[in-house]
Amino acid sequence: MMTPDDHPQAASAKAELALNRLLQMMPPAVAASFTPIQREALQQALVANAWRRHPLDIRLTLPLLVKRLYVVLLVGEERRSRKRS
Repeated sequence: MMTPDDHPQAASAKAELALNRLLQMMPPAVAASFTPIQREALQQALVANAWRRHPLDIRLTLPLLVKRLYVVLLVGEERRSRKRS
């Protein structure tokens, strides 16, 4: 079943926002050096690497004496290649 986040146009729009944030964090001369083809390739890579929803997603914050830590447990089907995992 496809969720709104799985829609290709939504993923592309999110990737475009992520690309713009990434470019804004770079020195302006470096960000301006990317050609339109390179920018498109970066955006496509961001779409391919977009986070998907997980069947189990537990996020906890643990308050300690001075600091707060967080713990995240994500469970889902393994999609990485054997080489990557």
